[in-house]
Amino acid sequence: MKPGARLAASLVSLGVVVFVGALVASWAQDAIAPWRNVGEAETGSPITFHAADTTYRVLASGPNHPKVDRIGCDINLSDGTTQRILGGEGSVAPNDRFGVSRVIEFEAPAGAPTTVRCEDRLSPRSTAGRMQVVDASGAMSSVALVGGLIGTALVLVGIGMPMLAARRASG
Repeated sequence: MKPGARLAASLVSLGVVVFVGALVASWAQDAIAPWRNVGEAETGSPITFHAADTTYRVLASGPNHPKVDRIGCDINLSDGTTQRILGGEGSVAPNDRFGVSRVIEFEAPAGAPTTVRCEDRLSPRSTAGRMQVVDASGAMSSVALVGGLIGTALVLVGIGMPMLAARRASG
């Protein structure tokens, strides 16, 4: 195997490992949310917390929590504004990992109280499942994003190197 091909294969392998690590970090931030949240309540009950000026994510957990597209969340921010966001809308990519689903993301100004109340829109009286509010701008989010970008870049460079070498050799 040529030295250039060996380097390219190493870059691709390293890129895949880094990318998989980023996926694990992304999963881990949701999996540990029930223990590292700013507030938690049964579906339909309010979650009140003192917000920092940051992005928050609402997660649904529990074996019987409503599907993301059935959830609607009312958010009362500390500055007096209110908003209603439906599950899966906005910047969050709805997914379900080991019983934890990303529902919504929202920006909150600093202050207290900030209140979030999420309900099953098809069955508003349902209390199945739990909702957690977590800081979406934490270290794990950054690790997942940067790791995903670096892993992708390494794979692309590893694939591009032999292609560029072959093009130079034929030209």
